[in-house]
Amino acid sequence: MRSADRPNRSLVLLVGEVNFATPSLCASLRLRDFASKKQGFAISTGLALTLVVPDNGRAATFPLDHRLCMTLSAELLRSLHSLLRQRAELEGRLERGPRQVAAAKGAVDRAAAEVEKWRQKIREAKLLADRKQLDLKSSEARIADWQAKLNACSSNKEYQMLLEQIAAAEMAGSVLQDEILETLERIDSLEAETKTAQVSLQAMQTTMQQTSERIAEAEAGLRSEIARVDSELTTAEQHIPGTLKSDYERVVRQNGASGMAEVDEGACGGCGQQLSLNQKSDIILQKAVFCQGCGALLYPPE
Repeated sequence: MRSADRPNRSLVLLVGEVNFATPSLCASLRLRDFASKKQGFAISTGLALTLVVPDNGRAATFPLDHRLCMTLSAELLRSLHSLLRQRAELEGRLERGPRQVAAAKGAVDRAAAEVEKWRQKIREAKLLADRKQLDLKSSEARIADWQAKLNACSSNKEYQMLLEQIAAAEMAGSVLQDEILETLERIDSLEAETKTAQVSLQAMQTTMQQTSERIAEAEAGLRSEIARVDSELTTAEQHIPGTLKSDYERVVRQNGASGMAEVDEGACGGCGQQLSLNQKSDIILQKAVFCQGCGALLYPPE
């Protein structure tokens, strides 16, 4: 190539071999004159693109349009999305750990509250039994007093009145005795319920302890995995062209792994939005395409 044919804006650098077998690619670069040729060499200054066809030495220089020439390989996008999903899954597992511990603690708190509920019922039942026993003793004391007065009655009327009072008190005392027995039986039942609740509480406490230990043990491994994925992601992101990196960082910052999506049968794999013909062509040409529905950065399927 003669020096006169070279772009005069800067030092000419050999970029590499270019295949012109796809006319649409040539059209996108406005290289229709070269579309029938088999191959050529691309020479770039950073400001212009020069194509040379070896057969006849023809050359043409075009302004370098970053919007047309800046591409993202499907492999790179697929790798980025895979790493983002790995990180999201690992972070999800890391976040679920404390929630699992909190859930186990909540179960322990509820079991402890259940134990306390039965204990409170036992206390109340015992107080009731004690009160009824005091009432029974008071009634028995009154009956004894009335019986002592029977011999001192001055009239038959007074005697009959005391007998009626004694009979009524004895009937009431019999009812109190039955109620006391029922209350004591209820206390026995409540104590059995309390023991069952205590067994459940102990099981919940054991589960919480095991869960806490398991989560603590897994946390270190998860953080190590996240660090590894972040390192691989940082390395992969270095291959994103500079003019596209800000758009990539924007969608990933806003939506995480959902900021990227694989094309599925002509539609966005994230939201199902159908792609236009231009978008489909741009994806084939490995240009950056964002879903018009959810804004995800799209890439073709394998």
